[in-house]
Amino acid sequence: MLCTRLTCIRAPHPMKANHLMQRIPGKETASNIHPDLVAHFDKLTKLFDDFYSELESSSSRHDPKSEPRPALPIYHSAFAKVEDSSARLVRDLSTHISHNVDPDAESSYMLERLSAVEVPDYPKPTVIGLVGDAGVGKSSTINSAFCMEDISLTTGSGEAGTLVPIEFADAPDTQEKLFAAQINRLPRKLCEELLDSCLADYWYHRLAPQEDDTKNTGEVDLGRTAVKIFMALFSDRDEFSDESAATDFLNSMTSAKDKKIRAILRQWILEILNELDKLGNTPTFYAHSASELHQMIQPFTLTSEDATIDGTSLECSVWPFVRFVRITFKHPLLAGAIFIDLPGLSDANPHRRRLVEQHKRKCDHIIVVHGITRIEDEGIVQHHILDTFYRKRGGSVTLVITKADDVKHESGGRVSYNIQEQEYLSSLDEYDKEVKEELKNNGRLSKGSEMSSNPDFLKEIMKKDKLYRFLSHHAKSRRKQILVAARNRKVTKSLQEWYISKTKDSRGLPVFCVSNSVHMEHIVGFLDKQPPILPIDETGITQLRSYLFALPAKAGKADTLKYHCDVRIRTLLDAMAMSCAGTKAMMKREHLIKAIMDSRKDIGKNIDTVRQDINKRFVSPLIVKFGICEDQWIEKAKALCNQWAQYNAAGHAAFLKHEGNWKTNACGKANWNESLLEAVRDFIAPLLDDLIEKGCNDFANDAIMSMCEVLDKMERDMEVNIDSSQMKAFQAFFDSIRTRKKEVTHEIEEVTKSVKAQLGALHCDALNDGDNKKAPFSSKMSRIYKQALDAQKTSSLKTLRDTRSNAFKTAVLKKKTGPYSSIRNFIEKGIKMVLDKAADDLVKSCGLVYDKLMHDFDHVCPEREDNGVKALKRREALGKKVKKAKETLDGEIRERLVECGVGMD
Repeated sequence: MLCTRLTCIRAPHPMKANHLMQRIPGKETASNIHPDLVAHFDKLTKLFDDFYSELESSSSRHDPKSEPRPALPIYHSAFAKVEDSSARLVRDLSTHISHNVDPDAESSYMLERLSAVEVPDYPKPTVIGLVGDAGVGKSSTINSAFCMEDISLTTGSGEAGTLVPIEFADAPDTQEKLFAAQINRLPRKLCEELLDSCLADYWYHRLAPQEDDTKNTGEVDLGRTAVKIFMALFSDRDEFSDESAATDFLNSMTSAKDKKIRAILRQWILEILNELDKLGNTPTFYAHSASELHQMIQPFTLTSEDATIDGTSLECSVWPFVRFVRITFKHPLLAGAIFIDLPGLSDANPHRRRLVEQHKRKCDHIIVVHGITRIEDEGIVQHHILDTFYRKRGGSVTLVITKADDVKHESGGRVSYNIQEQEYLSSLDEYDKEVKEELKNNGRLSKGSEMSSNPDFLKEIMKKDKLYRFLSHHAKSRRKQILVAARNRKVTKSLQEWYISKTKDSRGLPVFCVSNSVHMEHIVGFLDKQPPILPIDETGITQLRSYLFALPAKAGKADTLKYHCDVRIRTLLDAMAMSCAGTKAMMKREHLIKAIMDSRKDIGKNIDTVRQDINKRFVSPLIVKFGICEDQWIEKAKALCNQWAQYNAAGHAAFLKHEGNWKTNACGKANWNESLLEAVRDFIAPLLDDLIEKGCNDFANDAIMSMCEVLDKMERDMEVNIDSSQMKAFQAFFDSIRTRKKEVTHEIEEVTKSVKAQLGALHCDALNDGDNKKAPFSSKMSRIYKQALDAQKTSSLKTLRDTRSNAFKTAVLKKKTGPYSSIRNFIEKGIKMVLDKAADDLVKSCGLVYDKLMHDFDHVCPEREDNGVKALKRREALGKKVKKAKETLDGEIRERLVECGVGMD
């Protein structure tokens, strides 16, 4: 394609070349254009001359498949070959046993074990959530990442394109069409609760009397949000045909719990839910294209003008009753990841905000998305980043800055340019003037020249005109590239430095400045004579895609395949080899069994010792810290309570009603829970981080060392009871013990991963404001807000506001039963539950390894050996198959694992 030739000369570099003006007749003055740019535009001119006839009509488009994948084992071609070879090895053995071995307990056991190791037990897909305010480009970023125009809903108007969480997941092989969407609804009870909350919001924001101190005051009009929800659900009703009709109907309410209005709306809601029930609990829609699918599911995802739902009589938008939508299709990015496009966090709709918070908990990684305009001054972006860090900790947040191409000039002093960029910009200004002047001259020649009637002359003039326009476009493109690169560099550096200063996270903040619109031009296709204003690799999307491809690798897929081949399959082949060998019963069998059983009894004691050590070194200091610091936190809380007590009566009541998270004109914006938690977070978060990282790593290492010592002792005890003449027969069994150590190590590492995840969730809930059912501080504070709002005026206090302020402060500052104590109790109880369960899980999983060891032992030291001719032939044939499988494992499979970059022992 011609596009390829253009790409190869995109970046100018120093070289000797004739100047453009020396090629244009009538120009005799020297120019100040930088030599690099002279060479660059000379190349473009030559390209134009060489491919003039093609250039007029040829087009190009970017092929995403041409982008190199990250240099990781999971993307190496040998990785898939290992998966195929290992699966085929297991299937071949299963087929042999099924066809050539008489069914008995041993053959059934082998088939069961083979079935369990046919495929690797890969980690769950990495869940990546995109968060940010409405209209910042989250959906457009998803479209760009997948290189698909319409896989995610966009509005292009700054309005929210996503009203419900939308998951993008890998399609099952059995999916009947290319695209599918599964609708997950809210339970009926929550749908009815939504009705009550919307009616209350409308009443308190629109209709409550001014003298009612529970009337909401603030910049956020939840009454308008309630109207939007009702107009979506009841758009087919005359009462909600437009906003005027809706407000007329709702204005007839006499209270927040108006029985008449509630009964009417509840009946309509039940009719909607009954119709939706016809589709089943989780209806799935199928389509051949993404646009067709979105057309089908529009009523479930946004307020649609043409809201009809196949299979029902409904003609309304039911998105308020949707928990999330899962869209499935085949795409390389979805091979190890699930993406979630989340509704805007700035949305006034509390219903949608709750759904966002619930889905954020599911995410392993959060991508914060925001537009580039004055992003460094946007406190909301910093809030989203820090909120993710506090909840997910380091290495779990990425920033994507959209609309990077939206830059017009370099003045103003906000962006600095290096010397070469300054020279280039100056030269491009000069070059642009020269080209414009030549266009004017060319225009005059075409009209006023004696040769204007000469067809050949006019043809040449027309060609020059197209050349100048071609060069002018590329000059603008080069200028845009410089401006974009400089601003991206400045914004990235500023935000990364801010992040490090705030979090001390050594992993830093990955930042990607992207242009979704320009990238999509490359994907859709363009005329070669006027390519997109930025080259594909300067849109930022190719770098972002490479990063997204790499994220799932952190889950350990390559290590899992290594363990699958090197331990799971190998231990099974060793066990089968021992089964085929056969050994006579020996005098000291009981002594050997006792050595195994005694060793097994030591598991619980050793694991408990490790657990107690972790408790002493990491957990106890954490709990003690609460006792030391609680007085300091209470003093800071006292100052905050006194500050909030100065709010005017209406503002104070509004903040209590909205549990401290609100905004009014008089009082400003605040989140009381977050402010009260800041002091605790500063002291306790580092200790929890230490427990999760160092404590869990020590737990794993100590448990592995302890269990290996147990197995070593068992081996020594068994050797004492085996006659030296029989040691050779037992060598395979002792070799298997060493492989079983790897199995035990893996089990301990898996349990430790689970412990880290559970403690991470506990960390998030304990030190953050959030779901009252999960977060102890928020749960306790929720009750305090309600009690303070309901407090009755006393004679000792002048005003109701004073009464409420006093009730609030008294409850917050309590030591033994206050909100800070609830955090300590939650952490102490939660850690104990997690570590107790981990110890139980380890005893159980290590016990299963001993079950396998005992089964291996029964093969090398059976009570009675079957030496019949048929049994001997069966064992011999299977032994040959097992030997061949081992050769494949140690040869082809091992070599390919090494080839794709997996380190082998």
